[in-house]
Amino acid sequence: MKSYPEYQKSNTPYADKIPSHWATKRNRYLLEERKAEVGENSTDYMLLSLSLRGVIPRDIESGKGKFPEKFDKYKIVHPNDVAFCLFDMDETPRTVGISPRCGMLTGAYSIFKTNGIDPRYFYYVYLAMDNVKALRPYYTGLRKTININTFMGLRTPVPPIQEQLQIVRYLDWKVSSFNKFLNARKKEMQLLKEHRMSIINDTLTKGIEGTSFKPSNIEGLDVIPETWTEKELKWYVTSNDESLSGMTPDDYELDYIDISTVGFGSLKSNPVHMEFGNAPSRARRKVRTGDTILSTVRTYLKSVCYINEELDGCIVSTGFSVLRPKENVYPELLSYALCCDYFINAVIKNSIGTSYPAINDSKLMTLKIALPSSVEEQISLFDYVIELTASTDEIISCLEREIQLLMETKKRLLLDVVFGRVDVSDINIPDYEIVEEESDIEDIEENTEEQED
Repeated sequence: MKSYPEYQKSNTPYADKIPSHWATKRNRYLLEERKAEVGENSTDYMLLSLSLRGVIPRDIESGKGKFPEKFDKYKIVHPNDVAFCLFDMDETPRTVGISPRCGMLTGAYSIFKTNGIDPRYFYYVYLAMDNVKALRPYYTGLRKTININTFMGLRTPVPPIQEQLQIVRYLDWKVSSFNKFLNARKKEMQLLKEHRMSIINDTLTKGIEGTSFKPSNIEGLDVIPETWTEKELKWYVTSNDESLSGMTPDDYELDYIDISTVGFGSLKSNPVHMEFGNAPSRARRKVRTGDTILSTVRTYLKSVCYINEELDGCIVSTGFSVLRPKENVYPELLSYALCCDYFINAVIKNSIGTSYPAINDSKLMTLKIALPSSVEEQISLFDYVIELTASTDEIISCLEREIQLLMETKKRLLLDVVFGRVDVSDINIPDYEIVEEESDIEDIEENTEEQED
């Protein structure tokens, strides 16, 4: 891909130069803020959500996530309006989106109509920066907020309108191409992870092949191996042993793990490095190697993760129960047992609440698990699981590296194109299918002003 023939210095965020024939304009000249609220007419508007997949309809009937008692303070959104979440910007997976339809969004967001710039080009500029959190120098306060006046004073690169439209066409095409590959790889990896978990679930309930069985008293298990015992979780672990004090110095540095970043048995994204003074109030619980964290809120998400050496000392949300193994249990095997269907189903069944189901820690500790009676037998069983899953783990690791490379390349392409590092004005755009990237992080708002931690 070729560069433009000439460049000029730029005072736009993230770019020190742009093509010489491009202009820059402050956002206050490109944006008109929408402040109209739905009031008593909320039933006339579709409820929308800002997610990793953009601005999408939100299903109230699903019962997932939190909802306010009334929607009267929600803002009216029009097609091609650009929505920004200008707070909690490091913790929020996506802080910008463009709406394809009319509807309503939480009043915590800033909604804009564009003037003198193509809305999709403007969206791509800020999506590219959001991907790398390029606006971090403009954050203020504990909630990492960009003041609206500061945001309106930022300069945005503005190519000629026909060039903007060509950039949008090019990026729609290329992003769809990347998404097609990413979705295929993610689907393949998901199937492999499900296969791996089925092996673990089968082995952690039936033991090593050729084992004799006895009746089980745990719901979801008919029998267990003869040498195993059934005990309440509190017999094997302690919970929430270490927490940061509210008196922790503001400059104390930490790596934070939130519930949205934890999948079923592994992390979906890396911990976020921050200072305590800028961390959310729920960033309190300290984890050590050998711990297992299990989400006690929104339990249907099945957020469980073993803490290895790389995550030692991280701080996790108070929405997790940090389970620390005692000497009578092998830590890695315990973590596998906590992912078994019968145990996860028990957690969900004993959760209270419809839209935001949660289980309290004391109840969690009374749930029973089945494990080999001796640590020696537990280690043998763990080694057996590792042997059974070794080939699958190797393929999953290869796919994870490929997915990461594809995602980084897509992010770099967006930055290069919207800031004019490469010239796409003469590229012929073929016929193609629009493909959205499938997200492995659930599209539920957790950062609006109406919602509590």
